[in-house]
Amino acid sequence: MRGVRRMALIAIAGVAALVVPSVGHAAKSIGPNIINNGGFEAAAGGPVTFCGPGGGPAAPPSWGAFNNGGGCTTTEVLPSTAPGGGSQMAHVVSQNDSSGLVQCCFDIDGFLVRAMIKVNSGAARVCVGILGAPPCQLYSAGPTWMKLQAVSGAGQPGQPNEIVIYTVGAADFYVDRVSVQPITLGNAA
Repeated sequence: MRGVRRMALIAIAGVAALVVPSVGHAAKSIGPNIINNGGFEAAAGGPVTFCGPGGGPAAPPSWGAFNNGGGCTTTEVLPSTAPGGGSQMAHVVSQNDSSGLVQCCFDIDGFLVRAMIKVNSGAARVCVGILGAPPCQLYSAGPTWMKLQAVSGAGQPGQPNEIVIYTVGAADFYVDRVSVQPITLGNAA
């Protein structure tokens, strides 16, 4: 557990400056939020459980569930407890590693994704990329909400086209205030 927390702190420090280390660029400008239902405010039904590998339905409209294994992932929309959140948030419980919520496909060259996460058990991560490939930011279990963010940008092999909010091992977490904003990259000074 200590290693996961250390990785989370390193990831937070590395992303906070909005530098994309793999391409040596810094974000010059950030555009408007282009995510669909990032505050989970759209009307939703009851809990949705998706079992088996691959993609399937999720409770929050405009979002999908994805399992990287044969277990089940349950999603639901609940009243929000996030600081500055709206009236609703998503709740994700999964038996699988690297499973949870996904939204695809963004036709932009680079973007910044931010999300508020509160982990009840296990750990969660926010990732951007092709098929959920890194960069990711980890967050281990804790009693408070934490803002996670990850940046993906021009010059990487294959352009990023999705965001994933996934488990690290089996996990139970809340998510709210998700945003995806296009970024313009410039040379790092």
